[in-house]
Amino acid sequence: MKLFNKRTTLFSGALLVPLSAYAQSALPEPGVIVYGKVLANDGVQTVPSEIIDIELRFSQDSPLQSKLIEADVGKGLGDQTYFSAQVVFENAAALGSTSVSPQAFAFPTGGTTKNYTLDPNNTNPANNSSNRGSRAVQNNADGSKVYSRVSIVGADTEFAYPEVVDGQEQRGKMIKIDLKTDLDANELPPPPSDTYEEFIANYASLTGADDDRGADPDGDGMANEAEWYFRTDPTNEHSNKALHTFVLDIAPVAGEPNSKDLTFAPKYTDGSRSYRIFSSIDLGESNPWQLATNIPVTDGDEIISGVVEGRAKDAAAIPAKKFYQVEATVNGE
Repeated sequence: MKLFNKRTTLFSGALLVPLSAYAQSALPEPGVIVYGKVLANDGVQTVPSEIIDIELRFSQDSPLQSKLIEADVGKGLGDQTYFSAQVVFENAAALGSTSVSPQAFAFPTGGTTKNYTLDPNNTNPANNSSNRGSRAVQNNADGSKVYSRVSIVGADTEFAYPEVVDGQEQRGKMIKIDLKTDLDANELPPPPSDTYEEFIANYASLTGADDDRGADPDGDGMANEAEWYFRTDPTNEHSNKALHTFVLDIAPVAGEPNSKDLTFAPKYTDGSRSYRIFSSIDLGESNPWQLATNIPVTDGDEIISGVVEGRAKDAAAIPAKKFYQVEATVNGE
């Protein structure tokens, strides 16, 4: 499961640097680049870029077509979260003036009635069908997601058109709007106390491209930036699983044909939980699971602080088919 798959080419320090690079390479003809802040429900605080995805539904009426575009999300000016999306239109009509409302903005084409519209209004943002509307998706450390509508809260409509760059007319548009989400500003996860650079410096084995924010050197589906935000280990493939996926691995023991090693994660070492192994040789029985009193659970390798791999060994793993179950009980409940 990939919590993060950010494409951050638009964001390199300050937002204006990469946007300037866009201008130098010519704006889309015809088309538009939409960018701005991603705000929480208070309309002031930006949502942490490390946990948010933005999807925008953009439509045109000639030819009739609708596109769902995954926006780039990253840090921009003042370390605030910005999104950016490039939309290339399907016909060659020049774009005219922009009209903006809290629900949508439209670009009527010059001298015609054809329109291009971004409509962020989405009555059911949790809808995952292919025709879903615009939305924000907050990715949580436990693997859950919070889906939110987005609305337009600001726009800069002062544009020279056609825009002249390096003596050439550019027939695209660059539109700044801020998107307001329904995400509660008071419930957003706090940012890390250290910088990304300080965090990644703790892992000397990560060199070259492996220490980039978007890299995933341990292959656990969490980019380094996400590992920093959720305090997991970017060199340990199990650290992602330690937070939101229970894993049980059963392996033979070399030289012991009747034994099996059991490894599971997560196992918390703070005393808040108790762990027991159950086994069965026939799942078709009415009560197949029996407590395996001869298979004690011990601590294995540390995954993150306070979380380890649980280890157990069944020295009588016979017959050939034997099933195992790990019970984790919250103490005091």
